[in-house]
Amino acid sequence: MPLRDSPLQDSQMRDTRSEVITSLHGHRLVIVRLICLSLCVLSVGLFVASILSYFASLHLLCTGTATACNAGGQLALSDVRRLQELGLSRDFFATYTIVLTSMLALGYWLVAAFLFWRKSDNRLALFAAVSLGTFPIAFNDDFISTLSSPWWFPAHFISFLGSVCIILFFYVFPGGHFVPRWTGWVLVPLLAYWGFTEFFPVAPFNPFFRFWSFLSLTLPGWLACKLDRDRRRYWPHAPSPALHWFRGLAFTTLGNR
Repeated sequence: MPLRDSPLQDSQMRDTRSEVITSLHGHRLVIVRLICLSLCVLSVGLFVASILSYFASLHLLCTGTATACNAGGQLALSDVRRLQELGLSRDFFATYTIVLTSMLALGYWLVAAFLFWRKSDNRLALFAAVSLGTFPIAFNDDFISTLSSPWWFPAHFISFLGSVCIILFFYVFPGGHFVPRWTGWVLVPLLAYWGFTEFFPVAPFNPFFRFWSFLSLTLPGWLACKLDRDRRRYWPHAPSPALHWFRGLAFTTLGNR
């Protein structure tokens, strides 16, 4: 009488099949490697090129609201007075800000380089490397905003790519494809939101004015899909958390009307 495979054996078999499916060979591997390297090198180059201009912008006094000053990373007059009371200068503040941001960015780039070095034949690992390599530009809009106009489009393109890739990575990890398949539709609002945010942030036709309202829909959806993948993998007979999330969203929407 044949014995059924244990859930652990099934999981190991799925991991093996997933690794085979996500592997690249031949000329496709060379092309994908070159694209990955080019994007990551461009990200590092834009970051380094913006250090001096951003250092200079940190010395400028912010005359706007406190929220605007905090978002731009610049000091208001009251902040300068506090620094002087502590015996610190604006040079110290600017240096500290750039060193801290550079260390965070370096962490992303080191992990991306390690993935490229160890798993450059795996498309999911290369996608993770691109996501991590370009994300430092995405979360440092203050840096790229100080670049000269010829660099505007490359900088915002890398920022757009980093924002989209880092979210998509959580949807396709670890199998390299959308599970369930309908979650691939998440790409549509992601492209729309980050496209408007990066290239038309203050345009009157930009429908995305509130970041957190968009985030409150994408993050729970990602969490539900992640739980649904784990359920399919380890507990195939358990109810779907993604289905419960969409039911709750529907009930909440209908209840507010």
